[in-house]
Amino acid sequence: MNEGNGTVNEMPICGGRVTTLARRQDRPVSLAVDGTNVYWVNQRAGTVNKVPIGGGRLTVLARGRQHPVSVAVDRTNVYFLDQGDSFFTRHAGTVNAVPLDGGRVVTLAYSQFTPNSVAVHGTHVYWTNGGNGTVKEARIGGGHVTTLASGQNNPSSVVVDGKRVYWVNYVANGSVNAIPFDGGRVTTLAGGLRDPSAVTLGP
Repeated sequence: MNEGNGTVNEMPICGGRVTTLARRQDRPVSLAVDGTNVYWVNQRAGTVNKVPIGGGRLTVLARGRQHPVSVAVDRTNVYFLDQGDSFFTRHAGTVNAVPLDGGRVVTLAYSQFTPNSVAVHGTHVYWTNGGNGTVKEARIGGGHVTTLASGQNNPSSVVVDGKRVYWVNYVANGSVNAIPFDGGRVTTLAGGLRDPSAVTLGP
């Protein structure tokens, strides 16, 4: 994915030819992949999109979004964040879901404070709010929003596994952190990092 020329690309894991899956995208950011498609958001254009792995017809799943910044996917939905007009109202962010084939967008959480990364696991969706230093969760069907961690310093790039939620604090003296699914004590897995911006999980 290249923001400068607005393309979404793929290549073999072992290296080789780069294939362009989508062109003329307006500030594409954040990728998610399932067994069939590649998903992303166009931040400036305000769209949620997908294209088949290997290339094919591009489908716009949602339009008219306000500064979408992150995307995750499960077997049913694409989950994405809208930061809203954060210049004027920093708590205008939302957490949203749209079916894999497009349709009605459902908002799972309102009034979020500059949300910047989303993940999904099982029956819940998880996200970070960089604006007020929180890590939150909500049921996929909507309902009560739970704060798992607070007092974090610009948390971002959240991922989950079967036991814990992980994120980085994106600051000069940054860290990688974890907390159990059902809440509890925050564990710092690595500290003293310089502006860590992303985290993922291996086997």
